[in-house]
Amino acid sequence: MCNSYCRHLHRYTYTRVATHFLDCTNGNLDHFSIQGIQRLIPDKREGDQIKKLLYLEAKWIFVLATRSPMGLNSEYDVSCYF
Repeated sequence: MCNSYCRHLHRYTYTRVATHFLDCTNGNLDHFSIQGIQRLIPDKREGDQIKKLLYLEAKWIFVLATRSPMGLNSEYDVSCYF
């Protein structure tokens, strides 16, 4: 399992989140976890699911205050949602 995570992290070391993780933990996966915060249940009548998913992602970036200067999402354009 570690090999899979290590390969995944190695592929994305140029993103701000990956750089932050590697700088703060030296890549120690004991400090790595993923937490789901909301589930998007597919609905045939609801329209474009990708658009809804992007909207929810933008919402949580603001709710959790992970947008720069407070956080790491400075390059993510969310102006079209708010």
